[in-house]
Formats: sequence, C-alpha cells, structure tokens
Amino acid sequence: MPHPYASGMVVTEDDDQGWREFRQPVAPTEGRPAEGVSDSAALVAQFLGPLIAYDARRATELTATLAEFLEQGGNLEASASALGIHRSTLRYRLERIRELTGLDLSEAQTRVALLQATRAWRAS
Repeated sequence: MPHPYASGMVVTEDDDQGWREFRQPVAPTEGRPAEGVSDSAALVAQFLGPLIAYDARRATELTATLAEFLEQGGNLEASASALGIHRSTLRYRLERIRELTGLDLSEAQTRVALLQATRAWRAS
C-alpha cells in the first residue's frame, strides 16, 4: 500500500497493513467538501454521527464545541472564549468527544477531516 499522505488519504492509526483509511480524498477547503467527496451528508455521518446523536439525546453541544475548536486551529484559549466557557470545561468536552468518536484530535490528518465534516454540518 502506498504511503497514505502521498495519496491524499486521511489516516488516524496503524492497522495490520500499516494504515487505517477513513476517506479519500479529504482536504481543507473554504467550507466546501473536497473534490471527490460528493455526499456531504455521508461525510457528516461518518465523522460526526456519534456526536450528533449524543447531542440530540443529552441536549449537549459537543458537535458545536468541536466545530469551534477546529475553526480556532485547536487553540484552547480562543475556543473557550468563543464558546463562552472555561478552558477546563472545553478540555472535558474534548475528552468526551474523543471517547464518543474514538478519534485522536491531536493528529493533524484527523483534524483536517473533522474540520471538513464540521463545516459541512454547519452548512447543512
């Protein structure tokens, strides 16, 4: 299998072949899905489905929290300020997001894919 970054794949962790693919291709664009990703709803469901369902069941704002965190470039201070919450509240929410999605928000490729999904979610 070719190196994933050379082919435009979004990866998050190793599997038995060395990489786990989420979707191909995914690249940040100004709020629009990347070329080759024609179904925004599928992208949103793939990456944000568990958060959207959790928010609906529990009346929480994890999806909006993730969207703002990503729009702020992962900056905790700016994100907390934009959301009107304390940094510790934001850290708690981000940990809950990690638990629900199984995604590592510290990985750049994961954040790119999630940014695209959150932009599609906001546009819908």
